This record gives sequence, C-alpha cells and structure tokens, in this order.
Amino acid sequence: MAEALAAKFGLDRCIQHGVHNIYLELDSMLIINLIKQGHSSNIFLKPIIDDINEMVKDANIEVSHCYRDI
Repeated sequence: MAEALAAKFGLDRCIQHGVHNIYLELDSMLIINLIKQGHSSNIFLKPIIDDINEMVKDANIEVSHCYRDI
C-alpha cells in the first residue's frame, strides 16, 4: 500500500508542476500489474489504483518494474 501511495503522490506532484511525460519505475510487481490491469479488487488499494489510472489517462506515463537494490 505504501508503494501505491508513493506512486500516486509522485505522479500527482509531477502533473501539478506541468510534467506530463513521466517514466514511473516501481519495485512492486503487484502494484504495476494492478495499474496495467486498470482495476483492483483490494478494498484498500482500489481508490489509490483508480486515482493512478486517471492520471495515466491524462498524461503520458509509462510504468515499469525495477529491481530493489539491497
């Protein structure tokens, strides 16, 4: 859930500052898959994923996976 909230916050800040070409890298495949599927059945993640998907529609946002450095 924290990763989804961080992605939403970061995307929101970019859009507020006029940045519309965004490359979003996440290390959570779960969140990436939920964003790419366009929906979530998880009651806690659903509103966050819905908000992210609205931003993805309005801006040029590419979402991809990156590996977490240890």
